[in-house]
Amino acid sequence: MFEFQGVTDPIQQQEFTLAGLTGMPQAPGSNKYLVDGASYTSSTCLPVNTFSATILDGSSLHGTASNLYLSLPEGWVSNMPALVLHLTQVTVTGSNVGGAGQITGGVLTGAWSKADFDAQFQGWKATCAAGGANRPAWCSYLSVAASSTGMLFNLDLDHDGLKDSAAVCLSFATTPALIVGIKP
Repeated sequence: MFEFQGVTDPIQQQEFTLAGLTGMPQAPGSNKYLVDGASYTSSTCLPVNTFSATILDGSSLHGTASNLYLSLPEGWVSNMPALVLHLTQVTVTGSNVGGAGQITGGVLTGAWSKADFDAQFQGWKATCAAGGANRPAWCSYLSVAASSTGMLFNLDLDHDGLKDSAAVCLSFATTPALIVGIKP
């Protein structure tokens, strides 16, 4: 979910903070959402994910963030384990085809560190090893994932000569939503 903090007129160009929140519909098919408490820091109660100095001009949106945390639940793509992306050097762009300043879709881009992937991969391996005959179906894909990391992690963001990150590009579609509470 995106929260347009402080936007008073979505048609006029303005700079604002765009908050990225996670949550779930209050009921299947509902436009009323419950926000995950993990969307906010415990010490300040401010959103974890923010795009400062985001520009909205009535037909497009553009913002940047130094960090973004995105949790994708198990099954986010068929037979995929849960995944937490900690992206750096993040950009969000959006477009308006719905009128009245409503952003209807866009793209999130950023860099994902190999160290973050490796830590999650070790957790997936442990889950598969402990599962025995009842292990998740996605376990059969781990060897393919391991063999493809060289192709994925092809960026050297710290300029030390080692490939330490992968480029991530996620497209999204949006719909109007009303935040009605915190997810239990």
